[in-house]
Amino acid sequence: MRFRSKGQYVYGSEQIDPRLRQGLVFATGRRPGSGLTALDDSPFNRAITLSGNATWNANVSNNGYCFDFDGTGDYASTASINPLSGATGLTVSCWFNTFNSGVRNNFVSQGDLDAIANYIFILRLNGDGTTVWGISDGTSQNQMSLSVSPSANTWNHIVAVWSPSTQAGYFNGVLTNAPQNVITSLNTASKPIYIGTEGRIQDYMQGKIADVRIYNRALTTSEIIMMYNER
Repeated sequence: MRFRSKGQYVYGSEQIDPRLRQGLVFATGRRPGSGLTALDDSPFNRAITLSGNATWNANVSNNGYCFDFDGTGDYASTASINPLSGATGLTVSCWFNTFNSGVRNNFVSQGDLDAIANYIFILRLNGDGTTVWGISDGTSQNQMSLSVSPSANTWNHIVAVWSPSTQAGYFNGVLTNAPQNVITSLNTASKPIYIGTEGRIQDYMQGKIADVRIYNRALTTSEIIMMYNER
């Protein structure tokens, strides 16, 4: 898994294919940051605050930077933001490497699962090894289980996609389930984005997360494969 010099648009010191720039509203992995702050590599350039023992490290395995979590109260988060206003869909993706796949590991989420009105999305690994992709419209939700059981101590790529007509997941570039169509609109409340936990600040990631991306549109299968092959 290494970046390849395919594109011309530069985030920090690395490149991203111009075909994957459209709709990118949040991204990490290409700039070093400073102290307890990592940087959003999207054009919005938001600060990402590290909490607990979380660190933001150069990662030889993927030729970029990654969040490193020990699973004991550490995570990363933004201030409350609303990156999905006017979104036609949603794509959430990341690379992850957990040292304990037998417990719940939260990858990326926005909002607080205690109240559906405050919950936008969540992508996590359950303790039974399945992966959950959850979406809320502000009054109801749908959490679909993706048919993947990732091994510990291995880098994997997970992509979750939603549009008004479909909800689906991809694992290492491959569609994992028959798409569902349950939630037809998206909650666009202004809430923090969490990496390595969720809004209740629990179920911490045990391992590393790299190259988090959020798009305000549903990427196509060919774009997801393209993104997987960037590394």
